[in-house]
Amino acid sequence: MHVIKLDGYNATTENGEKLELGTFDSYGEEQLQIVKAPDWGDLSVIATFNPPYKKPVQAVVDSVTGVVKVPKEATADSYGVGTIVFVGLADGVQRISSDVEYIVRKHSNASGTEPAEPTPDLLQQVLTLSKGAQTAAKNAEDVANSVREDADNGKFIGPVGPQGPVGPQGAQGIQGEKGDTGERGPQGEQGVQGVQGEKGDTGAQGPVGETGPVGPKGDTGPQGERGEQGPQGEVGPEGPAGKDGVQIDDAAVSEDAPWSSKHIVDMLCPPLEESGNPVVCYPVAGYPLGVKASWEPVQEGSGTPYPAGGGKNQLNPAEYEAATKTINGITFTRLNTGEVIVNGTATGTAIYVLIKNFSYHISLSTDRNWSIAGENVISAQGLVSGVTVTRPSDNTALYVRVESGTTVKTTVQPQIEKGNTPTAWAPYENIRPIKGRDSVRVERCGENLFNKDGVSVGAPVYGENGTISSYKDVAVAYVKVVPGAQYSIRLRQTDSTILYTRIAFLTKSKKFIKRAYMLITKHGMETEKTFTVSADCEWIQFGLNNGETFNYNFDVVFVAGRAPTTYIPYTGQTNTLTLPETVYEGEVDAVNGEGQVTWKMLTLDGATNKFTQSDNFWRMPSNSAPGVVNGYFTMCSHFPANTFGGNQTGNYIFTRANIMSRYFPDVNALNAYIAAQYAAGTPVQVCYKLKEPVPFTATGAQPLPALVGVNTVLTDADSATVTGRADPIKRITDLEDAVASQT
Repeated sequence: MHVIKLDGYNATTENGEKLELGTFDSYGEEQLQIVKAPDWGDLSVIATFNPPYKKPVQAVVDSVTGVVKVPKEATADSYGVGTIVFVGLADGVQRISSDVEYIVRKHSNASGTEPAEPTPDLLQQVLTLSKGAQTAAKNAEDVANSVREDADNGKFIGPVGPQGPVGPQGAQGIQGEKGDTGERGPQGEQGVQGVQGEKGDTGAQGPVGETGPVGPKGDTGPQGERGEQGPQGEVGPEGPAGKDGVQIDDAAVSEDAPWSSKHIVDMLCPPLEESGNPVVCYPVAGYPLGVKASWEPVQEGSGTPYPAGGGKNQLNPAEYEAATKTINGITFTRLNTGEVIVNGTATGTAIYVLIKNFSYHISLSTDRNWSIAGENVISAQGLVSGVTVTRPSDNTALYVRVESGTTVKTTVQPQIEKGNTPTAWAPYENIRPIKGRDSVRVERCGENLFNKDGVSVGAPVYGENGTISSYKDVAVAYVKVVPGAQYSIRLRQTDSTILYTRIAFLTKSKKFIKRAYMLITKHGMETEKTFTVSADCEWIQFGLNNGETFNYNFDVVFVAGRAPTTYIPYTGQTNTLTLPETVYEGEVDAVNGEGQVTWKMLTLDGATNKFTQSDNFWRMPSNSAPGVVNGYFTMCSHFPANTFGGNQTGNYIFTRANIMSRYFPDVNALNAYIAAQYAAGTPVQVCYKLKEPVPFTATGAQPLPALVGVNTVLTDADSATVTGRADPIKRITDLEDAVASQT
């Protein structure tokens, strides 16, 4: 028998050589022993044989023995080199191995051989394996009964053999039958009094004697007729505990100590573990699910963080003429990023100066880009008709100009960068504050993902162009989705109003991507829409309104895949877990509330936690970052990731002088910058990884039993991991569907 090992995506022979499966047209003798690594343990395996110059044929690997017989077609008609591919199947899983080559050898003419019967299809093979297991069990039972019957009939009794040596004394046997009475011996000494014998028949009644002492209490007689109820007496003393009922013992097999239903499911149903957000799974109904939510630190904005002047854009907004300026109907507003918001209708030419004393010579390349000879290039994005970034002929200034009569609402992004070719605009400074979590929400629901009771009336809603507003008659709801997946919505209006439903695609951080659809549902109508969300969409925002005053007279079904033909009510449970403190990275168990912190935050103020220079390093005081791990496992709001490192022995963070010297001349300048940022309300934050997780307990945890059929688990954290026991009927159905799809 040939041995093939399955491990990951690899399928290898025991010795690494090619298999030899005999000569062509030979069959019935070759078998393969399949040895599964743990990652194949829960998969049902199908072997696909690709014979030389022939159509492939499939065979099911016995899930108990791991043996598969080589099909007749694998060696039929021709010789050469074929391949075997193994497919592992489970609920939502398909793993295909690499090829295993096999050789079919050549032989001379052997005419007169019988043609082989074709190999049964996969479904018939599965049924045959199941029937074989049942037959083997029945045969074993018949053999056991036959042996027991032969033993009872004495068939195993042979002739008497010679007497063997005396063995050791055995345990006392049971008492034999009573023998005949022997002769009376002499009277012995009086022995101790024996136990009282059974009561004999009642003799004739003698004369009445004197009244003797009170004897022991006799047996209770039959119950008499019920008398009238008397007055209630005082409460008596507590009686003894009653007898225990049948005790469950999951460690033994016994009629007196049966298994619990959970233990039966644990023994018979395969384990289930799925991760993602959302998680879609098919557990055993009623089984207690395990759900853990995890998250990482979240930074606002995008791109690499850096302090003012630390990026490619060298145009300092602090040198613009004013933070805000209104002239000739146009309002200019400066942002810290260097952008300028331009808004209004110009009643005359409006100018906003970016650089007042511009001493560099400028050569015009286009109407929007200029080169500073040999040094830098000037560019501007966000320019529209009537708005330019320009300079006077003497090159003494640089400014934004709006022509008279222009109505404008735009954001101009001016930039000066090194080189001769302009690139995409970047802010002068890119500060990205870091946020953690104070609570985590975990929801378990069925097929319908829309919780109508969870809508919020008057919450901000995105408009068609991404503007966000609040309306007293608009209700807002959010649903977590899988990027790039297909979803369907069915709407039903149950009163005389018209229901307007806005559907917007949002990013992971709920930033606007686009207004996808506007659906209108009139009384008595049902509106249905199936769509695929974009690859960057992780949330859908629903905005619903049906009159001047919002009312709930409508039904919504929102499901993954195609819309159902009938209304499916929402069935769900939401656990909101309140964390004991702000946690920037960690996980929490939604069922028992146990959690752990894996990253912590350090907020710098430039005063109580200053940096000091130590050789080539600028370091914080000892024990200012408790629990920090060695290495550059950090992120920062004002500087690129891994600018700071951790010293585990001294419990502090540090940076290198050669890194910070690109921003600051010395350590004192760094501390001054940190103090200024703290005073401005944008403190420098450093988030660092802990050597060991720190445990905590959250409130709000509750059990989450599995629903019948599909279960969907969502969280407002980054990811959820669901554990339980898989529904075996769903597994079998999926296997049958997979087999059918390959025939």
